[in-house]
Amino acid sequence: MTEILSGEGYEFPCEIPLIAFGPAGSDFPSQVEAALVAAGGQRTASVVSTRDSSGGRWQSVKVPLWIGDRAELERLYAVLASVPGVKARL
Repeated sequence: MTEILSGEGYEFPCEIPLIAFGPAGSDFPSQVEAALVAAGGQRTASVVSTRDSSGGRWQSVKVPLWIGDRAELERLYAVLASVPGVKARL
């Protein structure tokens, strides 16, 4: 996660998918997307995607966003941490 947050490897502005892991079988994907958009995240035309764990207990949610600079990236990662149920962020 440190590499992503450092902004190295990205040429801003650019599209970056933010990924959150949390409980499956709930409205988790919509909560993640809504929190990022409410915090000023600019959605792209790319589709929000989800993937369930092999046991079906957990789910990853990938939300593609247009990120203007490193500070915005760090701010949106912090927003992900505030979403109920988020266990990890990428």
